[in-house]
Amino acid sequence: MDEPRDRLMDMLLREQLGGEAPPDLTERILARAYPARRRTGLRILLLAASLLIVVGALSWIAVRVLSEAPYPLPSASGSFEVVGGGPLQRGSVLRTQDKTAKLELGGYSSVEIMPRTVVRLDGEKHAEAISIDSGEVRCAVERNVGTFTARTPMGTAAVLGTQFTVRVAEEKGAGDNSEKWVIVRVVSGLVELTGEWGVARLTAGTEETFRVLKGKSPETRGGKAIGVVTSKGDAFIEVRSDGEEKPRRYMPNWVGGAGGGLDKAMLAAIGRTPVGSRVKLDWKFEERPRVTKLEAIAPAVNPK
Repeated sequence: MDEPRDRLMDMLLREQLGGEAPPDLTERILARAYPARRRTGLRILLLAASLLIVVGALSWIAVRVLSEAPYPLPSASGSFEVVGGGPLQRGSVLRTQDKTAKLELGGYSSVEIMPRTVVRLDGEKHAEAISIDSGEVRCAVERNVGTFTARTPMGTAAVLGTQFTVRVAEEKGAGDNSEKWVIVRVVSGLVELTGEWGVARLTAGTEETFRVLKGKSPETRGGKAIGVVTSKGDAFIEVRSDGEEKPRRYMPNWVGGAGGGLDKAMLAAIGRTPVGSRVKLDWKFEERPRVTKLEAIAPAVNPK
């Protein structure tokens, strides 16, 4: 019988007959299965895994803390007063005199309040809004953060990621004859105007003017437009403005009173402008939309 086997038999006999406990071979087995070099590497791997777990947990906690950061409260700077006193908050009415002020809403909406302007803070988290009673504001809204609405006597201007101005002119007349003028001009992006009169979309470089009579629906009084000529005739031109689904028909001004006629210079300009060309125009409303200035800014594409 070989030596290892004899030693094993001897150990069993001593255990059974003498009641001796078997020797602890754990260290010897581990030493043979995992040499010192491998055990060191194993310890390093376990330490690295522990560090990864700790770093991951800390990162998760940081993300939760940042995501649960408090929503920014309204803040304002510059020269202004809160009508009626009290802190600046939703529902507050701000008024400027001879200088401008700046309003920050939600961390994504910035409103420059021009002199002699009255503005009320409306809205809620991620849906900021202001109401303009009189004066002018210039608004800038970051894209894909939240919505922003400017409310006027004409209706609302709803935007997402754009720059635009709104001006409410001072009232004229008194009593039932009082009126206001609301002018909306888009610097960049898209503004959707909504009111009792309907819906209109303005794109960069366009402007709309509305007359608001007391007790009556607002009327569109004129503005600027950029778009494509879809059709024309001897006395009209149709242009589909950027962002609009349907074109609008414009006619020249009527000049010369009862014995006059349509503006001959504008009739000639319409005649020189091919269908399909991209144009920029000024217009006003007198019985119907009338083009007062017409400029081609790009040649016709696939003219019909």
